Amino acid sequence: MTIRSTFLAVLCTVFIGAIGTDIVAHYEFMSRSAGVLTRQGAADVGLISKAEAEDPFTPRFVFAPAAAGGYEYRAQYPLVGLVPYGFFKNDEGTTRVDLVAKCKSLGTECRLRA
Repeated sequence: MTIRSTFLAVLCTVFIGAIGTDIVAHYEFMSRSAGVLTRQGAADVGLISKAEAEDPFTPRFVFAPAAAGGYEYRAQYPLVGLVPYGFFKNDEGTTRVDLVAKCKSLGTECRLRA
C-alpha cells in the first residue's frame, strides 16, 4: 500500500466512524426525549429571546432529561431535522428549568411525549 492509499483508508475510516457515532447519539437523544417546544414556547421558558421566536426560520426544540440533572435541548429544523454540533446559534444546550412542568402549563406551545 502506498502512503496515499493508506491516508485515504484512514480518512474514510475516521469519517465513517464520526457519522456512526453521530447516528448513535441522535438515536439515544430521541429515545429519551420528553417533548417538543414551539419557538414561542421556547421563548416563554427562556431558551431563546422573544425576537428569535418571531423569526420564521427559528426551529422548534426537542428536549430530554440530562444525565447531570436539568434538561438538554436541541433545535429541530423543518426538512432537516436535528442539526448536530451547534451548527446554528442556540441549536443546543442545557437548562435547569423544569421543562416538563413548564410544558404542561404552555398548552399548544409544547407537546409532551406519551
